[in-house]
Amino acid sequence: MDDHTLITRRADVMATDIDDATVILSLQSNCYVSLEAIGQRIWALLEPPISLDSLVERLQEAFEGDPGAIRRDVEHFLGELEADGLVTLQSTEPSA
Repeated sequence: MDDHTLITRRADVMATDIDDATVILSLQSNCYVSLEAIGQRIWALLEPPISLDSLVERLQEAFEGDPGAIRRDVEHFLGELEADGLVTLQSTEPSA
């Protein structure tokens, strides 16, 4: 992943809020994930699709912490969402 990686929610994914969690279901893989707090915030920021750099920037504005640690945690989380078939990560080149 690099700064310009575009993160997109998959079209075949359904999400709903239940109590204090967001439950996400992949209709393709029948995988579901329950997100709370920061995971919910990240999921909300993925609509519309967003670059990794922009996502990390917005999270740094909302939460205190070491910028490098925030980025590493976000990359790890997005990798898990991708592995579960919930998002796609598309490498894009910056505009010239």
